[in-house]
Amino acid sequence: GRVARSSYESGKINLDAELGDSKSLPQPVLEANEATSRAIVDCIQEGCSVDALLELDGKLARDEQKIQASIEAVKTEQKTAYSEENVEKLEWFGNFLQRSGGLRAQLQALKGTPQDTDFIKQLVKAASVAFGGGRETD
Repeated sequence: GRVARSSYESGKINLDAELGDSKSLPQPVLEANEATSRAIVDCIQEGCSVDALLELDGKLARDEQKIQASIEAVKTEQKTAYSEENVEKLEWFGNFLQRSGGLRAQLQALKGTPQDTDFIKQLVKAASVAFGGGRETD
């Protein structure tokens, strides 16, 4: 794995980053992963507490903040060292935010809904599959 530079500060311009080296940006470490998606499906199928739903939502929310900070860092880097790799990163980050936002909206909707409805189970399962699938880096 890649070790993040100790001098990197999220949300700030980092003057020691090498120009032209798109690999100088640390990759965000995300809390949500395929296990999180499985936990969401299990939570819906087998039932779980509102606290468990809120915990899953919190993981997605924290990841969204990390991704948003990464987007800003990549956009800053693109101004001084444009690269196609960074264009791809920005696309992946945007797709992540869309999937995560959709899943979070469904989790939030579940808080006030009886959890035994088939429609809700199918909706969350579909969102969870969409969230966990389609990434080449897994």
